[in-house]
Amino acid sequence: MTMKQNLRVLAMAAGALYGSLAGSTVYAHDYWLLPNEYVASSDTAKWITVDVTASNTIFVADKGFSLDDLTISAPQGESERLAHYFKGKRKSVFDLNLEDEGTYRLRLQDTTFFTFYEMPGSDRMYRIEADKLQRKVLLPEGAENAETLEIHGKSTTYVTRRAPSSENLKLQNKGLELGFEVHPNDVVSGEAFNFKVLLDGKPVTQKMLLEITPDGTHYRDQRGELALKPDAEGNVSFTPAQPGRYLLKAELAQEESGVRADIIEHRLFLTFEAQPG
Repeated sequence: MTMKQNLRVLAMAAGALYGSLAGSTVYAHDYWLLPNEYVASSDTAKWITVDVTASNTIFVADKGFSLDDLTISAPQGESERLAHYFKGKRKSVFDLNLEDEGTYRLRLQDTTFFTFYEMPGSDRMYRIEADKLQRKVLLPEGAENAETLEIHGKSTTYVTRRAPSSENLKLQNKGLELGFEVHPNDVVSGEAFNFKVLLDGKPVTQKMLLEITPDGTHYRDQRGELALKPDAEGNVSFTPAQPGRYLLKAELAQEESGVRADIIEHRLFLTFEAQPG
């Protein structure tokens, strides 16, 4: 059996590498942007602070990393510049001034290529950071069963001052996305948070990993994640049991016949909070 015959095996093998990628936003751990406020009711501009980290324990800082790939979209969709930030060993931190009314989108995204291969006489799986074009030059002599994985990582959160707006919720019809029926800053405990999962603008109906985990895994024996599944039209409904912060995680692997990769792995994270009902 070649590596391509099992997409999840190859994707999981890549996962073991993420944590060692210096300067990359792609990790084996979950990673997220965590603002100190999701909704600010201030009549005037207000500063918030945002922690960025990766960890196996939800919302507990473990790994800080570069924010060079961070994008900030103001309520009307225009891009804002991140002036400066702090990168520590366990997390990165930046401040954002919410000058405009409406919803801001904060997003980290990254694309990385890995080629996995085998060598005669060894039961190990080897890897190099290269796409299909680069691997022709970089693979060692005698390498067998080479397969290239393209990883798209995306982590997003939304922050609103005053009333929520929709400009930054518009679908881009590219990669793995969420189409919101309920605004992510209008989620309320005990009420349904409805959204649609899409890939390149089309509803996702095939098998995928989709789960939502509430804050507090550090203080309980079980992680408490809830596994979800899109219906035949890609629709998903989640009702938070209690107020607080949540992490949504989605992963989808597909075979690819492109010139740069054999398999594409999409990884999406969303942090949001449920307000008291």
